[in-house]
Amino acid sequence: MQSHGLSQDDRSFRSGFEGCTVTPAEFNHEAHVRLAYVYLVENDVETAVQKMRQALLTFIERNGIPQSKFHETITRAWVLAVRHFMNKSTSNSAADFVARNPELLDGKIMLTHYSASVLFSSEARASFVEPDLDPIPEQRRRTPAATGGAVLYAKGMRRVAAFYEGALGLRPAASDDDHVVLDSHGFQLVVLQIPPTIASTIEIAVPPVRRSETAIKLVFFVPSIAAVRASAPSLGGALNAANKSWTFDGCAVCDGVDPEGNVFQVRERAG
Repeated sequence: MQSHGLSQDDRSFRSGFEGCTVTPAEFNHEAHVRLAYVYLVENDVETAVQKMRQALLTFIERNGIPQSKFHETITRAWVLAVRHFMNKSTSNSAADFVARNPELLDGKIMLTHYSASVLFSSEARASFVEPDLDPIPEQRRRTPAATGGAVLYAKGMRRVAAFYEGALGLRPAASDDDHVVLDSHGFQLVVLQIPPTIASTIEIAVPPVRRSETAIKLVFFVPSIAAVRASAPSLGGALNAANKSWTFDGCAVCDGVDPEGNVFQVRERAG
């Protein structure tokens, strides 16, 4: 893997964006590429995608931008594209990297990988969709063997899976007509479609009714509870208000519900 570095300006830019001192007018396509580069210098692809997602959702919320503007496929695809070019060159800053790879400044480059109908679909906005024209070169790493997991039965399998992917950062690993497999650092969540004969008898309210009388609650560690709270509504779920959070084992903790009312918990480690 090639060597890359960050300048002090890059670190200040990241701090400014995460602190929402960067304005929407200043956050153009080049700034988007720069932020992806900054996260990738210090993180693997999956962590960089998660940090990028959380930072963008917080930015959207703080600036009063509709949450529908967030696009999961474009977010991940550009991180993958930047990583691909990082694998081919060295650089000591984001400016140096962009100067060596000016083709990344073409915001329409994704349309060489995706048809417009796929890239701008509601499905691609809510969850990552693979390119339908030309794959984005990706450095494949062996996924750690799962050491734990859960099976979640759902009436709307695709919608529930998209929620856990988009709001909580789980990564799609496999899918079929009756299930979707999501991975997260050795934890595997299988969202299983409830058979039609049973699903037809189940009504899901909008917003979903909290299924609070269950013996098991899924727990996910996330970089930012605030970012999950911001993204959950647009994906059909909700996180409790900040004043209903608490601390446990050195973590900030908050409960929420997915699009079908299943209660889950998120934890944000201190520091």
